[in-house]
Amino acid sequence: MKLGRISSDGWLGFAVSADGQGWLPFPSIGVDPVDTATAIAVCRLWQSWSAPLPPSELVRADALHCPITANQRIVGVGANFAAHAAEVSMQTTSVPHLFERSPHTLAASGHDLLVTADADQHCDYEVELAVIMDCRLPEPTVAATPVFGYAVANDLTLRALQRLDPTVVRAKSALRSCPVGPYITTADEIADIGELEMVTSVNGELRQRALLRSMVHSVADLVAGIEQAARLQAGDVILTGSPAGTAAGRSPAFFLRDADVVECSIERLGAINNTVRLRERVA
Repeated sequence: MKLGRISSDGWLGFAVSADGQGWLPFPSIGVDPVDTATAIAVCRLWQSWSAPLPPSELVRADALHCPITANQRIVGVGANFAAHAAEVSMQTTSVPHLFERSPHTLAASGHDLLVTADADQHCDYEVELAVIMDCRLPEPTVAATPVFGYAVANDLTLRALQRLDPTVVRAKSALRSCPVGPYITTADEIADIGELEMVTSVNGELRQRALLRSMVHSVADLVAGIEQAARLQAGDVILTGSPAGTAAGRSPAFFLRDADVVECSIERLGAINNTVRLRERVA
């Protein structure tokens, strides 16, 4: 099942789909959740009924919006692919290298990415698997997967700022620098996440290609590592790291420029497409 945030005939909200084409808006079943966590709870309730999606209630999406709302936590993981760590002169570690992104950096597929006003800040693409957390009972011993589903993300980085700030806060804080989408595919549709291939192209030119099994730290290990400090909530997101092939690892580097079109995809999860735009300088 797909959980998306769509607009259709003037309405914008959460909906579910079997194929990513026909969508059942949640108001059709009497609810209209305002955030991702509540939408996940409604989706789980619908699944528990084992009811088919009624064809007469399905609509086409005029647009797909970012399925992650601004109240959710976003945790990033650095150096989680050995080849990428090597190309940017980092080292993999026995424990995950974590950072947090602000939700204001989120964007949808199709949005212009207003990342920087200065091309010399070296905007770089990073295709990543986004893991979205599920509703869980308070007891941590409950034997259920904590993962609701997966999406595609582009964890854009301003490399010039990253070199100045090892916390990567500035490098990951630009407006619309983290598109996620096109929707969330529930985890039960993916038997082995490691077998999926992730790809990035810029203006149609292949830049990144790798299998998710190349991750140093698995999804389960990442969840456990993050929750040593604080429990993740439904709708929270883990960005699981990027493979080799980033601009920073190439010679010449070919960092993103104004009007570049970036496509990030993961098989069976879909693709997100965005155009980079240099925003106006503030006087």
